[in-house]
Amino acid sequence: MKTPDDRVKELKELAKAAKKKTPEEQQRNSDELAREIQKESDPMLRRQILRTLAEGVRVFAVSIVVSIVLVEPAYERLGWNFLRGGAGEVASIFVIVCLTLFYTFEGGMTAVIWTDVVQTVIYVGGTLVGLFTILHLVPGGWPVIHSLAESAGKLRVFDFTPDFWKPYTFWAGLIGGTFFTLASHGTDQLIVQRLLAARNQRQSATALLSSGVAIFFLFTLFLTIGVMLFGFYQVPSASFGKADRIYPTFIISQMPHGISGLLIAAILAAAMSNLSAALNSLASTTVLDLWKPILGGTQLGSASDATWLARSRYTTVVWGIVLMGVALLARQWGNVLQAGLSIASIVYGSLLGVFLLGLFTRRVGEIAAMCGMSVGLVLLLYVRFATPIAFTWYVMIGASATFATAVLVSLVIKEPAHGA
Repeated sequence: MKTPDDRVKELKELAKAAKKKTPEEQQRNSDELAREIQKESDPMLRRQILRTLAEGVRVFAVSIVVSIVLVEPAYERLGWNFLRGGAGEVASIFVIVCLTLFYTFEGGMTAVIWTDVVQTVIYVGGTLVGLFTILHLVPGGWPVIHSLAESAGKLRVFDFTPDFWKPYTFWAGLIGGTFFTLASHGTDQLIVQRLLAARNQRQSATALLSSGVAIFFLFTLFLTIGVMLFGFYQVPSASFGKADRIYPTFIISQMPHGISGLLIAAILAAAMSNLSAALNSLASTTVLDLWKPILGGTQLGSASDATWLARSRYTTVVWGIVLMGVALLARQWGNVLQAGLSIASIVYGSLLGVFLLGLFTRRVGEIAAMCGMSVGLVLLLYVRFATPIAFTWYVMIGASATFATAVLVSLVIKEPAHGA
């Protein structure tokens, strides 16, 4: 597979060649250039749209917390009735996106990485303080929580049921989770941009492997907090309206003020860390993989690096506005965790399939790869909206469909082998 820079060079050559030909030849060359640009842009646009939907859901997820702990107390204590209902979440979304957009716009990738470091420390530290606080508030401590959770089946770690309809089984985690992690940590610009920022390949590999240890620790930590919240409240999650509101409600109603402030900072840190990386990633891929190839042979495409940097910053602002709009729409999409992971999995399915094609085959060309991506995407949309298959299997289904379709198409449509 060719790199984006290789494609930019090819498109520039096509545009330069057109200037030396007759009007009829220029028209044919122009048509060829348009087809090449469309081939590169269409799959990228689809990935950008779906990635934006997934990131917008994440923004909404954090707006729930901000609304509960900051906005709702404001209209209760100060009588700000205009913040009642969904207006609180709207205000929260606006504040989160604007704050993150500010330092991402000014600092770029350097600001994203260093704020990630600070925010991670606050995030993990605040969560640990919250865990010990809950443990102290439950009469009888951990033995009581353990007994209640065990009797309710909350401590069951593995479910070996071979069921494609259940999202959280051993097989979904082992097989589906493997495909999901391959896609998210191996092909997503969100992670890859961090790996490329390392000094060398060894540092990138160390960061990638250590992230697995960190994720395991964080998952264990939050699952433990969930069990402890069950032991504290002992009521169905429906009592809170939505399960997403349980932990924020606990923070605002049960935590001492200093600790609740630390936890709010931890949640905001996690949200802004993810959002800043998403904004930087979306802006980068838009400029490098879409804008530059389209303008490659024109006067606008030959602009200086400073001009392209300015365009990248303006693109960051545009994506911030788009993510804000998606977050507002996500209020109607149900459980935020599954909504975000489902949309991300639809993107990752075809993306991982193309990545595996480039890794394991040499005969599959661009046309076959694009056909595979299209089939994988359509299949996943059908699976998402027309079947009860759990979202944890989406990436495996999409990647397999993309890979198999591309290989079959390559048997019919002969293209030059890449990498030769």
